[in-house]
Amino acid sequence: MNTENKSLAEEEIKEAVGCYTFSIEVEKDIEVLELFKNPYVIALKCSIKQGNKLLGIGRANSFLSQRNKWVKTSTLYTWNAAFTDALSKALKLLNELPLKNITQKETEDITEEIDEGRDKPVFFTNTDDLKYASKKQIDFCFKLLNGKCKDETKKQDYLKRLKSPYISSFQASEIISNLLSKK
Repeated sequence: MNTENKSLAEEEIKEAVGCYTFSIEVEKDIEVLELFKNPYVIALKCSIKQGNKLLGIGRANSFLSQRNKWVKTSTLYTWNAAFTDALSKALKLLNELPLKNITQKETEDITEEIDEGRDKPVFFTNTDDLKYASKKQIDFCFKLLNGKCKDETKKQDYLKRLKSPYISSFQASEIISNLLSKK
């Protein structure tokens, strides 16, 4: 009589078991702060990465008011909400990425779409998910920044965002829109 309770997916379980390392980066969500321009807004953006791969970006904000005047509690709530948002997006992506070592053929299938001018693959297949900004988009941002932005503080902020290797197409579009609306 076999007393060992073996799973039907024993081989897959062996491949999935292990220690995984992720990093999180939390920063002020400048886009939201600029949108509301209100000193009572707390806005944070959280990025989850595995090595150099960006797995998810989450955003959250809260507002201080007469009812909600506890700054530390509101900030912790916003931090947790941003982290939860990023984690839910990262988990969605992890379902599409293989855990095991992948073959060359599988790598070619996954990295079929490589962003123009970038040396890292874009792993997202759903059109609602994050796409990296293209080199053309970033170059256009720099061109607009040099010609339209006179405020040195904002210029430095835009430069910092544009130099990030993780800038999304959406974020670059927002910068372009902001710069084009300047007179």
